[in-house]
Amino acid sequence: MKVCIISHFGYPLYNENSSSQFGGGSEVQLYLLSKEFSKNMTIDVNVIMGDYGGINDQIEVHDKITLYKILPLKRNFFNYFKFLFNFSYYLIKINPDIIIQRAISAITGLTAAYCMLFRKKFIYSIANKPDVDSSKKGLIYKIFRFGLKQADYVIAQNYEQMNLLKTLKIKNPSHALVLKSGYPIRKNEREITDKSDILWVGRAVNWKRPELFLKLALIFKNHNFKMICTKYVDQEYWEDIKNLTENIPNLKFIEYVKFSEIDDYFKKAKVYINTSIYEGFPNTFLQAFKYETPVISLSVNPNNIFDEYIIGYYCNDNFNLLKEKLSELLQNSALQEMIGRNAYSYVRKFHDIEIVGKQWIKVINFILEKTKKS
Repeated sequence: MKVCIISHFGYPLYNENSSSQFGGGSEVQLYLLSKEFSKNMTIDVNVIMGDYGGINDQIEVHDKITLYKILPLKRNFFNYFKFLFNFSYYLIKINPDIIIQRAISAITGLTAAYCMLFRKKFIYSIANKPDVDSSKKGLIYKIFRFGLKQADYVIAQNYEQMNLLKTLKIKNPSHALVLKSGYPIRKNEREITDKSDILWVGRAVNWKRPELFLKLALIFKNHNFKMICTKYVDQEYWEDIKNLTENIPNLKFIEYVKFSEIDDYFKKAKVYINTSIYEGFPNTFLQAFKYETPVISLSVNPNNIFDEYIIGYYCNDNFNLLKEKLSELLQNSALQEMIGRNAYSYVRKFHDIEIVGKQWIKVINFILEKTKKS
């Protein structure tokens, strides 16, 4: 079978030598899934992505995955036409049986239109809460929502997304299900090093609220804080955050870390802090759990994991509670270790990419078998 994944900003994940930045968590999940799909001899994996240039041709092959670097990265009048032509031309050329796309974009609507026209199957994977927020307005959201509603299957990361999805009139309400996010978890992963840092990782977007982490560092002045904060659309906002860190001596600001090197920071973290207003299921949670690092989340509690499993703390958007829980962990190393062991057991049981990848392949096979019978 031919599977085509749309990952506009995913190229740097496939090529470690790339000096560019990848988009975010959506690209990471699509990358990890494509790697799992490629291990299956019956699946031909193709990825359509942005034109990152370089000395190589527009088409590259990495570990049996064919990459099509054909979508313009910059927005301008000419590139809109180039985008439409290249996107349509290469989809027809690849001729996939099934297409997988994730995160809000006009690409969602274009993909759905292509699948309707050429009788292909489309899986849309929900990235975050705004994907299923019916109050969002604007042309991009209209095009996106058309694609979401026409998708043959919709994959959610958590049950909150599933409940919100019910408010939208999608094509096949029964063809929506929850598949957990996955991450590579080696069976002998428990190589724990000295843990000394309180860590925050994310893009410079206002809904991730990085300024609250800076506020936390000012309160806990005797502890080492590390912030990995990458540039995104709002460059000025990133500059503001960076400038604020210059007056916090116990905080180290890091502009960008390659995906292949990010695990080293989670290994050395004794606590991971998440300050986002909303998330789907953060990859950073899985990266922390993998290295027995407790997570304190200000406002995000996907599938109520912090209530059901002793793997960290959910603070219900209460910053004072966040401070209390951090203080409690920092004063109790035995508690840190106990929560860390629980976190590792949890992630190994529920989020191993080998298991999640097989679940996705099972869904894909079911869709295609059903198509043959019809």
